[in-house]
Amino acid sequence: SIPYYSGRQPGDHLYIVFEGLDASNTPTGFDDNAYVGSEADGDPVLRNVNKAEIKKLDGGSLTVYYWINSQRKSLELLLSVGSGQPEMEKPDVIEAGSNDVLDPDRVNPNVGANVSAPYTGTVPGDIIGLRWRGSRVSAPADERPLNSSSAGAPVPFTVPYRYVIDNLNGTVDVDYYLKRGSEPLRYSRVRPLTIGAAMNLTAPSVKEAGGTAPNQQLNPVAGKDNLTVVIPDYGVQPGDQVSVTWAGTAGDGSYTTPVQILPPNREITMPVSVIAYNLGKPVTVTYTVTRGSESPPSDSLNLAVQAMPVASLTIPLIRQAAQGGIGTELDLNKFTGHASVSVAPWPLIAAGQRVWLKCEGTAASNGSNFTITLYAGSEVSSSQVTGGLSRPLLRSELERLRDGSALKIVLLVAFNGTNNQSEAITFPLRTYTIRKAPIVITENFDAQTTRLIAVGETIDTPSMTIRFVAGDGTAGIAPLTDASPGDNPAYQPVPGKREGQLLHMHYKSTGTAGQRLRLDLKSVYSRVSFWYFWSDKTHQVHCYDRNDQLLDSKSPPSPTKGDSVLIEFAASGIARIDFQVIGGMDWLAMDFFTFTP
Repeated sequence: SIPYYSGRQPGDHLYIVFEGLDASNTPTGFDDNAYVGSEADGDPVLRNVNKAEIKKLDGGSLTVYYWINSQRKSLELLLSVGSGQPEMEKPDVIEAGSNDVLDPDRVNPNVGANVSAPYTGTVPGDIIGLRWRGSRVSAPADERPLNSSSAGAPVPFTVPYRYVIDNLNGTVDVDYYLKRGSEPLRYSRVRPLTIGAAMNLTAPSVKEAGGTAPNQQLNPVAGKDNLTVVIPDYGVQPGDQVSVTWAGTAGDGSYTTPVQILPPNREITMPVSVIAYNLGKPVTVTYTVTRGSESPPSDSLNLAVQAMPVASLTIPLIRQAAQGGIGTELDLNKFTGHASVSVAPWPLIAAGQRVWLKCEGTAASNGSNFTITLYAGSEVSSSQVTGGLSRPLLRSELERLRDGSALKIVLLVAFNGTNNQSEAITFPLRTYTIRKAPIVITENFDAQTTRLIAVGETIDTPSMTIRFVAGDGTAGIAPLTDASPGDNPAYQPVPGKREGQLLHMHYKSTGTAGQRLRLDLKSVYSRVSFWYFWSDKTHQVHCYDRNDQLLDSKSPPSPTKGDSVLIEFAASGIARIDFQVIGGMDWLAMDFFTFTP
C-alpha cells in the first residue's frame, strides 16, 4: 500500500524496492513497478507482492521503499518476516554446563535440578508454569501463582531427580509459559539439554596423513583422491550428528561440512580441493557434535600440509622429440609441420588453477636468450583437468633456435588460483637438444665484378666487407684466369675449391710489404670455412667476435703451391676474419667461403 502524497497525478511511476535478509543473513532482493491510475485523492495505490519472494525471507527481515518518477524517495518500512518468536528468554538450568549438557552427577538426588524462569515482566496474579519434556520421560507441568512479593522477579523451580536420571543419554527440552487472565498463553524460548556426562571431544585425525593426533603431516599426493577425517570415539550415541571444519587459507582453502549423522565408521569425507590451497601451510581441523544441542568445537588437530613433492609432478614434453618426447633430442628433420607441448594432469589439478608455460632456448641469429611463451597465467579449464595441457609449438619459432643448443620446457602452476606468478610452483624441467639442418651461406665471389683496391679501400659483398688494412700493392676480386695462362695445374679450376672469381692478395705479385686484409662479416656465425691456395710464405689468419675479442688463430701450411687447403674456424659469435702475409710479397688467393649460423 503506497499512501497518497501531495501532487500525485495519474500516470506517476512508482518504483518499489524490496531489500531483504534471509534467516542466514544472506542479502536478497527484488523490485516491482506500479503506476498511479484512477484512485481518488487520499486513497492509497495498492500492489500485490509475489508471495514466493516473501517466503524466501522467512525468519529474516525486509526493508521496503519506493521512488516517485525516479526523483523522490519514500521513507523506509522495516519488517520482520515469519511467525512471531517467543519474547521470553530461555530458562536457566543451574547445574547444566555452558554447552547445555546436564551431568546427573552434578544434581543432588535428594533435591533435584534447579531451574529458574528469568522473565521479570510479570505482575501479581500471573502464573508461571515450567515444562520439562524428556526424550524418555517428562515431568508434569509445575505452575507458580505470583503475588505482589514474587511478581517482577525470576521464578525458581525444582525438577525431581528421577526426571533427570531417567533421561540419561537422552535429551530434555526445558521452557516455561505465562498465564495472564484471558490472554493467550505466552511461551519462552526452549533450552535443549543433553543428559549425561559432558562429551570428551578429543582431536580428530586425517586418515591419509602420517603421525598421530593432535599433530599430523599430510603428503598432498596421499590425499589427491580421498580426504577423510576420522572422529574419535567420544562416547558416541545413536543419532549423534557431527560437522567437521577444515580451517586453512581464507576462501576456498577452508570448508565446513553440513551437519550429518555420524556413520558407524566415524569417517567424514572432505573435498580434496582444499589441499591445493594449503600446500606447505598449517591447517586446523575440528568437529562439533549435535546431541540435542550443538557442542563447542572439539580439540584441534594441527595438520601440516606438506609442499607438493617435485617427484610427483608431471614433466612437460614435446611429442615430436625422440622416443615420443621422453628422449633428449628434438630433430626438426624428423617431423613436418608444427610441434606441440603436452603436460599430463598433475596431482590435485583443478579448474581455475593458473599456468605459465614457456620454452627457453638460444637464438640462432645472435646467441641471445630466446623465449617462446605458450601460457601466461591462463586458467585451467574443466576439460584440461582430465585431458591435461596441450599447446602448439610453431615450427617457425623452432627454426629460429640455434642448432645444438638446449631447449628448456618451463612450467609453473598456481594451485591456489592466484595470478601472482611468485606463488606458483615450478614443475621439473624437460630439456631437449635442438637438431636441425644447418643453414650454410656461401660466398664464391662469382656474382662480383672484378675490382682491385689499395690500402684504405673496401669492397662490399652481400656477406662481407673486404678492407685493405695495411701493406702495398693491390688486392681484391679478380678471375682465376688472371693468375697464369696455359696448362699449369696449379692454376686450373677445382670445382668447389677454386673457380671463377677469387679473392686475391698481392694480386699479380704487386707490392713488397706483406698485406693485411680484414673481412667484416654481415652477421655472426658459429662456423666459417674457406679454401686457400698459392701461398709461398708464412701467413696468419685470425677470427674475432663483434667486441674484437680474439676467438682463434691459424697458420696455414706453406708453401701450398697448387694445393688447395681448407681453413676452418668454429666458435660462438664469429664476426671478423683477418689475413696477415708475413715476410714480404706473396700472391695468394681464397675462394668458396661458407658461413654457418
